Amino acid sequence: MTYPKLTALSTITALSFIGCSSEVEVKVVDKPINSPYAERPIEPASLEPERVQVEMAQASEEISGMPHWDAQSDWEQVPAPRMVNEKYTLPTGASLAISSLGGGGTDAANLARWARQLGITFSPEMLQSTAKPAPQDSLPFNRYALANDTRAFDIAVLRGGQSAWFFKLEGSPEQVSSSEAAFMTFLSGIHTHDEDNGAHGDSNYNSTDEKVDAYADEKPEATSASQIPPTLVSAPENKMQPMPGMAEQVASIDGATWTVPASWREGPANPMRKGTYLISNDGGNAELSITAFPGDVGGLEANVNRWRRQSGLPPLDGTAIRDSIEAIPVPAGEMIIVMIEGSAQSILGGILPQALETWFFKMTGPAAALKAEAETFEAFLKTVSF
Repeated sequence: MTYPKLTALSTITALSFIGCSSEVEVKVVDKPINSPYAERPIEPASLEPERVQVEMAQASEEISGMPHWDAQSDWEQVPAPRMVNEKYTLPTGASLAISSLGGGGTDAANLARWARQLGITFSPEMLQSTAKPAPQDSLPFNRYALANDTRAFDIAVLRGGQSAWFFKLEGSPEQVSSSEAAFMTFLSGIHTHDEDNGAHGDSNYNSTDEKVDAYADEKPEATSASQIPPTLVSAPENKMQPMPGMAEQVASIDGATWTVPASWREGPANPMRKGTYLISNDGGNAELSITAFPGDVGGLEANVNRWRRQSGLPPLDGTAIRDSIEAIPVPAGEMIIVMIEGSAQSILGGILPQALETWFFKMTGPAAALKAEAETFEAFLKTVSF
């Protein structure tokens, strides 16, 4: 089994393979990778209707600057749960939660998540059937309303830069219906502060710049403090930076199963992960984190370069990345395998795109430990199914 290295070179003519006692030189074949990430046009006739709808679902028109809002005078602000910016209780008994999320996922992925919360089966037609008009002359919201017999959501989505803001009105169908007029008035009053003018508003301002890596995993403890440059120890992109609303989105994604190798030990629980495993071998100690997020989380290039930053390496362009990955078949589709040997740490990862979310299997540790575990890691990835 072999994996190409992703090194700091942007042009790769020879790739070093791990899991071997010596390095071999191979030619890079200029052939498209059969992967969900491969650059190819969408062919609706050859894809399932749901997948077509998800891939064709476009983000709403983006805003410039950061949103600012003012609650109605008769709304009561209540303690916000973790990952929520602000929460209010309305006189009708409904509640409004305001959160933001880096990337934000597609509207289709978000709608599927909200439908699952209500016990409703998602279908692509819901993108049209649940869509509701936003207030006239307001910011470019995408608005959706859906309900079951006892619970209802009226949600406005606002996108800008690298983030999405969610304004989620929730309660019984009667409570939400009777709150609609006040909710529309609230939405029509939301405006933006232009970051270029330095106007960040008040406490409602939520800086995405302070949350550099919205989907970063927690960094495992290094085997030696000297292995990590001091500048990287305190760098924001190397720490867990959860965005408001992320925990709710992560918790709503499930369904994957896998077979754990006998030599791996289960690690401590983490609310942002689907699993954690600790690995020890002759090369050292490593940790595997399993996470899942809505949508494509920015796509292959963004995800690989995020891992490169965490490893202390500069980014690569899309062509170099696509020439340096390997795709293997697994029961749930095609797993993209990435090997990164960095100055700060090394990462051996698997990326599994699905119709509505993306799963990440990220092993972090010394390069020697990852190389020693490469075959076991691939065998593990081949057991992932839904």
